Amino acid sequence: MGVLGKEDRWPRTLAYLDRLPTGVDSYPACTAKASVMLIFRQHIQEREDFGDLPEWLGELVRRPPLPSAWLPTVRISCVELMLVDELGEDAFFEFAQEANREYLGSPLYRAAVRVLSPAMLVRGAALRWRHFHRGTLVRAQQIEPTLAHVKLSYPDHLFDPVIAREKGMAFQAATELSGAKDVRCEVLKYEPGQTRFALSWSEG
Repeated sequence: MGVLGKEDRWPRTLAYLDRLPTGVDSYPACTAKASVMLIFRQHIQEREDFGDLPEWLGELVRRPPLPSAWLPTVRISCVELMLVDELGEDAFFEFAQEANREYLGSPLYRAAVRVLSPAMLVRGAALRWRHFHRGTLVRAQQIEPTLAHVKLSYPDHLFDPVIAREKGMAFQAATELSGAKDVRCEVLKYEPGQTRFALSWSEG
């Protein structure tokens, strides 16, 4: 993609593609449900020209797939990072927190989390992650009555640090829907191939 200049309108998105070993074609075995992308795509400003972005990315925003389709995780991450470029990190995180709550609280997914205690939900995190994602792994560790460590593993640089933190917000939203109170999910450590979170809550 070349060196980024000040004229670039999508610096975070383009920098993400530059870090990947083969750009948009990186890690084809890593996919996710299009519904994950659509909650972010609908808030990107409509544009006729997406400027510095590859044409396929503009087309993905203009002509989104069905929610049930499986898309490369790289492409979904790009759409999220486009929103980061438009809103800035603080506004993106504020939006992502509410979007994840709304998404996981929809009738399609709500019943799957509300019937479980927070600890049971965390123990089944790997299975629930696989409902939305392929080629990446979530593993819950050190599960205590009101605390768990969660590790998200992925190929190097598949998840930008901002996107990794957004995934933690999804863990937080799911735990809240299980009836837990005062839920917090903090990034303990980010690395190119994994992110570790501390998920805590109080009894409902």
